[in-house]
Amino acid sequence: MYGIMDIQKPTFTHIISKASRSSSPGLPELRSVRNRYLAEVERFYLTELMKCTSGNVTSACRISGVSRSRLYALLHKHEISRHM
Repeated sequence: MYGIMDIQKPTFTHIISKASRSSSPGLPELRSVRNRYLAEVERFYLTELMKCTSGNVTSACRISGVSRSRLYALLHKHEISRHM
């Protein structure tokens, strides 16, 4: 089973560069950085979750603490297959 320290988050520099799509110079808005960062961490977590549960949705729900319908919605949102 995974612990918190086993999850490797995407780099901050990577997130900033992807969120910086505005015409203004400097840093992008905090909202765009936050949304991008959360989406990447969420995608990474879900991918690892599906791998460690071998696609077993019941186990994935128990581990993650989300409902079955929410898990399916997140998998669909991030285009992640149950079968890794």
